[in-house]
Formats: sequence, C-alpha cells, structure tokens
Amino acid sequence: MKYFILLFSCIGLLLLSNCESEDLKPSQRRKTNPVKFDTPTNNTSVKKGEGLPITVEISDLNEIKHLKIFTRDTVLFDGVPTQNQESVTLLTSNSRLGSKQISLHATLKNGEIRKDNRIIRILSDIYPTDYKAEVVNIFPHRTSSYTQGLEFDNGQLYEGTGGMGSSGGKSKLLKVDYKTGEVLKDHLLDPSYFGEGITIFGDQIYQLTWQQSKCFVYDKHTFELVNTFNYSGEGWGLCNDGTHLIMSDGSERLYYRDPNTFGLVKTIEVY
Repeated sequence: MKYFILLFSCIGLLLLSNCESEDLKPSQRRKTNPVKFDTPTNNTSVKKGEGLPITVEISDLNEIKHLKIFTRDTVLFDGVPTQNQESVTLLTSNSRLGSKQISLHATLKNGEIRKDNRIIRILSDIYPTDYKAEVVNIFPHRTSSYTQGLEFDNGQLYEGTGGMGSSGGKSKLLKVDYKTGEVLKDHLLDPSYFGEGITIFGDQIYQLTWQQSKCFVYDKHTFELVNTFNYSGEGWGLCNDGTHLIMSDGSERLYYRDPNTFGLVKTIEVY
C-alpha cells in the first residue's frame, strides 16, 4: 500500500510542477528588469576631479519608452536609448566629498516605471599634510573631570565634562584657571544628562548632550541657562566658525547649525 501512496505522490508533484511552469498567467510569472546599471557597483570610490564611467544594460530596446540617468544635481541622460548599452560619464570636479546617489528611471512602453540606484563615494584629491606637535608646557588637570569639550576664550579655559547617574562622574560646565587647575565657576547638569562638546559663540556657551538630544545654552558670564534646543541623533563634538555652530555625531558627517535656532543649515562628509 505504501508503494502506491509514494507513486501517486510523485505523479502529483510532477503534474503540479508542470502546471506551475506552463499554466501561470504572464502577469504571475516573475519579471526580469529590462534595464539596470551595469557599472558602477555600490560603494565605488572615485577621486574628486576624475570622471566616473556609468553604463546601463538594456535587455530589450523595444520595451523602453524613455530613460533618465541622474544625480541629485545633474542630469546625465534624458531621452530614448538607441543601444543596448548606454554609457555616460559623471564629472566630479564640482562635487562635494562623500556619498552620492546615481539614479536610473526607465519608463516602459506599457507605462510601468523601473528604477535602479547606486551609491558612490567621492574622495578628496588632496593628500593630507603631516604635522608634528611639540610639547612646550604642561599644566595640572583634575582627574575627576571626564573631558568632552574644551575651548579657550580670551585666554580663559572652559571645559565640558561627561558622566550621568550615581556612578561615572557628573556632567558639568566649568570655567578653569588652566595654570593652576582651579575651578573658577561651575554648573552641574541634571544626572539624567551626559554632557558632551562645548563651544563659545558671542556671549553664550553651547553644550551638547550625548544621547539625550538636547543642546543647552548658557550665559558665558553667569552660567545661567538661557535656552535649550532639541536635535536628532547623538551629540559629540562642537565648535564654530564665527557664523555657524559645527557639530559632530561620531560619524563622518559634520552638521552646520544656526546659532539662533540650532536649525540645520548644511551637512558635509569628511573623507
């Protein structure tokens, strides 16, 4: 009996297989993409100033009504393809460093849209210069201060420290006599905050927090809290260029922010 069951099972599987391969409607069969990038591959790197070859493979020209190849700020191809491999070149002389997306949008004659994207990275064409530091003096520093931010202003040292909860130290804003290590003024953050980078802009001190998404703003002379800004992500280092606050979050990105609103002005990637 078990041999008959096995025989019927095999016949059933064979018939089911044939039905799936022959009787499916065209719309139910897996479609292949008739147009896609051949090069570049994802995470391809190119030095700024060099041209990046881009090729698009088209399996059937008769299917394609319109093709567009573009980046966020440049259209590389916009029209009807005439060959099965369209080639263009991305010029990078005016490109910002860091990641960049190349996109492909193809309109098929049946009205469908097919897309493909590639992420590339543009590296600097400037080789870094080696600088050497020489220790010319040593000053005392409190070992209880877990330094996160450090900035001189008119010969005076200001320091932001990290730590939260009942262990791991406390987060503070400090004004320090760097020659003696004496603390001249301090402000203790709530234990729920881990203090990070600081910078002085005008008569105010800005202090980031690590994972609490808060930037505290203090009067430089009194250390009185005058404002609080919110942001997304982590806060690490903070400085300014006289116009914008410049913030880091531990990644390759630097965030330029408006000192009046802490709104994001622009982002650059460091490579």
